Amino acid sequence: MANNLTTEGQNAVNDWVAETHAKYLALLDTGGTELTGGSYARVDASAKWGASAAGTKANDTVIEFPTATGDWSQAVSAALYVASTGGNPQTTVTLTTARTVLTGDFARYGIGTVTLVAPS
Repeated sequence: MANNLTTEGQNAVNDWVAETHAKYLALLDTGGTELTGGSYARVDASAKWGASAAGTKANDTVIEFPTATGDWSQAVSAALYVASTGGNPQTTVTLTTARTVLTGDFARYGIGTVTLVAPS
């Protein structure tokens, strides 16, 4: 018998990771490196998630990053961290759309555009 999580187990993992453990959302470039510079900062996304269903958890509130004071690299994915700075990513998160943020702009992700999927 394989050691896989059931859908209920995936939902529980998603809920714990996103709402309790690793609440800071960071944007990552094509190489998986966190963006930097121009007022970039992780955002507290702990209260931005809907209930997990079918092993997936998506944001149910808009997630908005600070206004850039310098150009950021293209964000193609994201990660959840325990702390607002430093540390290691706890899990990666899918973005539905890659985005390059230029000076004076900001990254904003609408409802359902950031998803977390626990491994089965």
